[in-house]
Amino acid sequence: MQNSMKQIVTIIIVIAVVLIGWRMMGSSEPEMMDDDMGDEMPAANTAETNTDGDTGMTQASPLPLPAGQYAIAEGSTLGYTGSKVVGNSHTGTVDISEGAVTISEDGSLVTGSFTMDMTSITDGGGSAGYLKHVMSEDFFWVETFPTAAITLASVEHREGDQYIVVGDLNIKGIVNGISFPATITETEAGLEATASFTIDRTRWNVTYGSGSFFDDLGDNVIKDEIDIELNLSFTKQ
Repeated sequence: MQNSMKQIVTIIIVIAVVLIGWRMMGSSEPEMMDDDMGDEMPAANTAETNTDGDTGMTQASPLPLPAGQYAIAEGSTLGYTGSKVVGNSHTGTVDISEGAVTISEDGSLVTGSFTMDMTSITDGGGSAGYLKHVMSEDFFWVETFPTAAITLASVEHREGDQYIVVGDLNIKGIVNGISFPATITETEAGLEATASFTIDRTRWNVTYGSGSFFDDLGDNVIKDEIDIELNLSFTKQ
């Protein structure tokens, strides 16, 4: 009987020692892991909204241009070059008939539009046959759509006199978004803007002679791309 009691007491003491040791070891480790992980692990899916470009996200800044309303000045033009894949090209101009731009007081917003007079299309080579064709339904269908227009959506300053212009181009009643780099400078009268970019004419359903739409054209294929040169002057109102 005494031996049995001794065995029971011994077992109880061993169990108590094990439980006390386990509690002492387990009470400190979870707290250390929580603290370490909380200090070192970054939050997921976060990015700065006003950075120098490391994350690719930027915040719009005011334009370094005088606020006010500006009207398009006489002599502003859109130049173009259209080419065959093999052979000749045609270069000419289109008059800017009207337009205006407004820069908000804080320089954060630019709105405006300008209109191209499609009846004024010229050809540097003086080809009457070419002009008749390019104004026909095969190309710009000027009789039905005598104007085209660019409407501004935003202007972003890059550096110096360099900007990125975003807007919509309306040709033949079809509107597509465009974006292009531009140089904008302040003048005594107002502003001057120049830009060079390329558009894909087929986006505005100008598909005549396009190798993207017609087969077996041979050397008569006309490039889908039209090179554009903007030369704009604005007078401050």
